[in-house]
Amino acid sequence: AKNAIKWLAQQDFVNEDSIYVFGHSIGGGLSLSLTLHDDVPILLGGSYAGIYDINTFEYWYGEDKNQVPFDYHDDMETSLRLPIYYLEWMERKHFMYIGTDDYYKENKAFVLEDLYPNKKIRMEFVEVEGNHFSSLDHSIDAFIKQIEP
Repeated sequence: AKNAIKWLAQQDFVNEDSIYVFGHSIGGGLSLSLTLHDDVPILLGGSYAGIYDINTFEYWYGEDKNQVPFDYHDDMETSLRLPIYYLEWMERKHFMYIGTDDYYKENKAFVLEDLYPNKKIRMEFVEVEGNHFSSLDHSIDAFIKQIEP
């Protein structure tokens, strides 16, 4: 993802000062990860969900062992794949949209109350109507309103 953004920024038809990223679910996690890097030319990040905790890979492994191609029992390797454990080092702001009926909604409390209760992070949670899939269009619309001049 980093290399794709860097390549895009070098194209003549792209304004490298106005690159935004947005992803859904695991793509949201990738979008969030990009906000941690100072060498990625993005102005702002956004996502619908993508705030996975250390238990996520165990759950996915139980559904389909091929979804987790590494040892999820290794807490260090697992945590390095999850940006929510590194939000204090965010280089730019990120809007995290979560549906009112999304099963990942509880991770918002985990981030704000357990991981960063008294720390300022550059992520803003925005609640939108719907579940993990029906909220996507609402979150995209809300993010576009954030980036429109």
